[in-house]
Amino acid sequence: MPDQCLVIPGSIDTHCHTGPMSLKGLATDKLLRDAHRDGLRHLIDVGISPIDLDERQARLAGFNWIALTSGLHPSEVASPDRAKMLDLLVSQVTDGCIVAVGEIGLDYHWDTGERADAIDLFDAQVSIAVEADLPVIIHNREADNDVLDVLRRRRPRGVMHCFSQSPEFCRYCLDLDLHISFGGNLTFKSSDLIRESARIVPLDRLLVETDSPYLSPEPVRGRPNHPGHLGFTLRAIAAQRALDVAELSETTAGNALRLFNL
Repeated sequence: MPDQCLVIPGSIDTHCHTGPMSLKGLATDKLLRDAHRDGLRHLIDVGISPIDLDERQARLAGFNWIALTSGLHPSEVASPDRAKMLDLLVSQVTDGCIVAVGEIGLDYHWDTGERADAIDLFDAQVSIAVEADLPVIIHNREADNDVLDVLRRRRPRGVMHCFSQSPEFCRYCLDLDLHISFGGNLTFKSSDLIRESARIVPLDRLLVETDSPYLSPEPVRGRPNHPGHLGFTLRAIAAQRALDVAELSETTAGNALRLFNL
């Protein structure tokens, strides 16, 4: 079955991992160019380790509409080079070569038993972002209370990436003035709570993403994800909120431009 694409002109994919796209067998450069040709305005290539930023900058040098971030994903908590990577992140923030600190956060689904270290790592990176006045991109998996504790203490600006929690947790995040970003999992039949959360987010705090190559939306679920699928998530949110999809695309793009200073 051939791949299907839906790009809403002017839209912005606020969370994508272009390196893993290639590892999934995708023709990454062609897919990026095709999506941009079809109207994708910007894309944010999100890092999970400061070590790979130089490689990502070189690989994406020809794509001046793609912005980059850097940060230590919670999977890096056990790394023996954690302190060096934090120092490297500080230098990258100082250099002004990234638009956000992320992807950072907590993941208790893959619990290593080092929660105190994971919280310290998350807190340190939020502090770096606040000091530099950069937004954070937050990963939260089964760690609601500890994520909120850090955010309430540091009060960063930023986004809850690939929101997958309840409307109650969504309201807590909105109370902290955070943006909320939704990905392809919103389109899944089992995702009623996520769709309910999407209905309560103020339009000026709403973002969309693919999290490529993960979480492909319906009707391409089961395939590696890529930015050409972003429109399916936009279309689903527009239907949930009885909005015109082109207007929703323009609104979410404007939110991304302001938050990430694109």
